[in-house]
Amino acid sequence: MSRAKRRAARRGNAEGSIFQRADARWVSSITLGFDGAGRQLRKYYYGQTRGEVAEKLYAAQKTIEAGRPVTADKQTVAQFLARWLEDVAKPNVAPKTHRTYSDLIKKHLAPGLGAIQLAKLDPQQVQHFLNALSGAGLSPATVKHCRDCLRAALNVALQWNLLVRNPAAVVKLPRRIRPKPQVYDRTQAQVFLRTIEGHRLQSLFLVALCLGMREGEVLGLGLEDLDLDNKRLEIRQALQRVDGELKLVPTKTEESQRVVRLPDLVVVSLREHLARREREIACACGDWVESGRVFTTGRGTPLEARNMLREYYKLREMSGLPKIRFQDLRHSAATLLHEAGVPSQAIRKLLGHASVRTTEEIYTHTTTDMESEAAEKMNGIISA
Repeated sequence: MSRAKRRAARRGNAEGSIFQRADARWVSSITLGFDGAGRQLRKYYYGQTRGEVAEKLYAAQKTIEAGRPVTADKQTVAQFLARWLEDVAKPNVAPKTHRTYSDLIKKHLAPGLGAIQLAKLDPQQVQHFLNALSGAGLSPATVKHCRDCLRAALNVALQWNLLVRNPAAVVKLPRRIRPKPQVYDRTQAQVFLRTIEGHRLQSLFLVALCLGMREGEVLGLGLEDLDLDNKRLEIRQALQRVDGELKLVPTKTEESQRVVRLPDLVVVSLREHLARREREIACACGDWVESGRVFTTGRGTPLEARNMLREYYKLREMSGLPKIRFQDLRHSAATLLHEAGVPSQAIRKLLGHASVRTTEEIYTHTTTDMESEAAEKMNGIISA
C-alpha cells in the first residue's frame, strides 16, 4: 500500500485533502463517513486554483462542525417528520405510541419547527422551541414528550445521512417536578372495596386495586386468560381505541406480558362475575355479542374506557374518599404491598415493570402508617 493510500485509510470524518489533476484543475475532497455497506463517503470540490478549492473545503468543514450536513437537502422538518411517522414509527411502535407521536407532531413540532430545512436545524432552534412551549404553559411532561419524539425521529435522519448530529440530543429540558400520586392506604382501600360491593363492575375495580393492572390490560382481559382453578391470570394484551376502533394490541412492554397469582378474594369475585355474565347472556335473548372479554357491556361488546371510568367516578364519589385517578389504584396496589413488606422484585413482576428502579421510584409511596413505623423504629434505636 502506498503512503498516500495509508494516509487515506486513516482519514476520519470531516478530514479533507487537496490535489491537482492531470488537466491542471484543482480538487479538494472531504470524508463524510461510511454508507450502509461500509464504503467511505466523500464529497469533491473543483476549481481553477488551489485557493479556490481550499476555501470550499474549509466551508464544508465549518458546516459539519456546526452540525449540518454538506449535502444540499431541501427537505423541511415537517416533510421529514411526516415520512418518519409513516415509514418508521408506524410499523415499529405500538398504535397508542404512534398516535401520541402523530398528535405531538401535528400540534407542536410541525407548527414550531416544520418550516425549517432539516439540514439547517440546530440545537439553538430546538432549545428556543422547547422554551417557548414551556412558556406557553405546556406541562414539563408534554415538553419532554416533544423533545423525545423529535430526538427519535432525528436519530433516523442521522442513520439516513441527512444530518451529521442530532440537535435534539443536546438541549436542556425545563425542570420537571414529578407530582406525587395520591394513593389509598389500607383503611381507605377497605372503604373502597365496601363501596363497590354489588356493582356490576365490582370485580374489575377489585382486580385493578389488588393486582395493579393498567386500564387497557383490565379491559383487554380475555376469558381464556383466566385459570381460576389454579388461581392464575395471564396478561397478554390490552384494549385500546386505534383509528376510531376498539382493538386488542400488545401490552406496553415485553415485561408487561406476565402471569399473575390471584388472591383468594379475587378468585371468589371473578367466579361471581362470570356467573353474573352467564345470567346476562341468558337475559339477552339472542342479542348478546360475544367478544371474549371478561369485562364487557351489557350486550357482551368490549367495554369503552370512558364508560368504565364514568362508573368509577360515581363509586368514588359515593365512597367519600380522596379523588384519586383510576391509574392511582395501580399506585395504591404497589404501595400497599410495599407497606406489607413484599419485596420490590415481587411487586415489579406483579406490575410488569422492566426494572425494580421503576417500581421503587414511581409506584411505591410512603403512607402515614409507614412513616409512624419508621419513627417508632428510630425511637427504639436511639433509646436502646
